[in-house]
Amino acid sequence: MLVLGEERALAGVPEHDQALDTVDRAEPGAQTLDRCVVDVAVFGERGDGGGVQPAKVEDHVILLECERLRERLQVWPPAHEQVKRICKIVPAKVSNIGDDAGRIVAERGPLASEDRLERRVVTLKDVAEASGVSISTVSRVLDERIPPTKSAAAERVRAAADRLGYRRNTFASSLRRGAAATVGVLVPRLSDTVMALMFEAIERTARRQGYFAVVGTCGDDPNDERAAAETLLDRGIDGLILATARMDDALPTSLRDRGIPHVLVLRTDRISPSSLGDDETGGYLAARHLIDLGHRDIALVNGPEFTSTGVDRHAGAQRALREAGISIPPERVLWTGYGVDAGVDVGRQLFAGDERPTAVFAANDNLAVGVINAGSALGLTPGREYSIVGYNDIPLASRLPIPLTSVRTPFDQIAARAIELLLDGEKRTGTVQRTLPTLIPRASTARLEAVEVSRHGASSTFEH
Repeated sequence: MLVLGEERALAGVPEHDQALDTVDRAEPGAQTLDRCVVDVAVFGERGDGGGVQPAKVEDHVILLECERLRERLQVWPPAHEQVKRICKIVPAKVSNIGDDAGRIVAERGPLASEDRLERRVVTLKDVAEASGVSISTVSRVLDERIPPTKSAAAERVRAAADRLGYRRNTFASSLRRGAAATVGVLVPRLSDTVMALMFEAIERTARRQGYFAVVGTCGDDPNDERAAAETLLDRGIDGLILATARMDDALPTSLRDRGIPHVLVLRTDRISPSSLGDDETGGYLAARHLIDLGHRDIALVNGPEFTSTGVDRHAGAQRALREAGISIPPERVLWTGYGVDAGVDVGRQLFAGDERPTAVFAANDNLAVGVINAGSALGLTPGREYSIVGYNDIPLASRLPIPLTSVRTPFDQIAARAIELLLDGEKRTGTVQRTLPTLIPRASTARLEAVEVSRHGASSTFEH
């Protein structure tokens, strides 16, 4: 087996006698020794003494024991049991390479020290010996899922691990725990900016805890949701995080009945453990902002009635209106999907007649963008002819021609609490954690007086 493409690398050995097979640098066997040439000699093949003349090898020669190689690599034991030589460094200028069957020979040039010759996987035991603590202490200190400690022993462990080049083997660790160290995340679609932001926040948090996050998409169909969840579970994940929950969703019920660890994010069914923004408070903040600007004719563009986000944001807005003594007619309350196209349709409906609302609260930023698009087609500008507030504060909101006032969803905090709930089995049942959102005022909202002046000016322009 020839590593790094160094043909004819064994000095003094004829090319036809080396009989080396080229392998890729990334293969496990190619990584046993850094920058070396390895020749596996077995009975019946060149290297077993059959026809190979004694040869002289310059520089260092290393003999490796099969058992040690197997222990080190785990996944690449040599196929032949004849490899029996003890692992040791022998002096340079060794001859008769092929006269002893089963020898693994590696040649490299002169090196500065024997330490560099003996490059191998650094284990917890190595770090423990170097830092003078137990293996269990090293394991705890280097476990990314445990909050770091600043004790003197912990500092010694980290310094030793860094010096030795220790790298935690997440796969082996998960096998010892009987888990995959993987979290499955299910979202309706990644083309939805909110869902993409939510997954990214979950992935960052999971990585800090030593877990890997994988994502699946399912649209809005409950059957597709169930099939996607089963596909993720078939991969042996440790638990599921769902951003797909409906108020009448059967999937969380099934997961609870089967004892499968899961957490709902952004949306909740009110039963399974959930990590959300406080949508009722967010809806209240949005409507309260419009009321404080003097608006009374306010339209509420809500998300789907089967989502807790749509229901709760609407409830919060209605609470603010009640407190202000404002009652809005049924035609000012619209339920729709969360996409931009849905917002366009609703906007056309709201702006079609002369009795346009002076303000709009849209239950997410995509809806708000759609409403703005419909208004722009009629010559209406947010912050001038009407005010509008969105929800989630996606990156696009601040970059629109008229920056959008929006309620910011705290994705990172929601993700952190979701991972905490998922990993803490004792707190799973019936726990719903809500994180407070923040109103971010921008140019899309203005006082009623300014809006009315602009509206009257626009009306005069249209009349002429």
